[in-house]
Amino acid sequence: MKSEHKALSIIAMWFAVFAIMAILFIGRDVTLGPGILAFMTIVGAIGGTIELAQSGTAKETPTQNDRDAEKAKNRASARVDKLLSGLSEDDLITLRRRLADDDSVRISDDGEVVTLEQALRGRQ
Repeated sequence: MKSEHKALSIIAMWFAVFAIMAILFIGRDVTLGPGILAFMTIVGAIGGTIELAQSGTAKETPTQNDRDAEKAKNRASARVDKLLSGLSEDDLITLRRRLADDDSVRISDDGEVVTLEQALRGRQ
């Protein structure tokens, strides 16, 4: 639970406790029955506050859209890998040269294709 939700839950719980106290005691005599009920309500609210305050925050689980996007990315990457594995050395050299002719793409020293932005960041 996020801290904002914890705070709202604690506030709502104590608001309910005060509402119950108002219903029990405003304009009425204090007797044993309402006194015990008030005591149990306050003890429960204190216990609930402690539990909410000490509970850890839950990690947000990825949504279905996030999972679908990751799967699509993996499929696209696998298709590119499959395509590149089927190319001969001559075809790979031709592809690297063609990519090197593009102004926004560079070939690193180890033959890896990097964008211009990556190459500039690497020099800094």
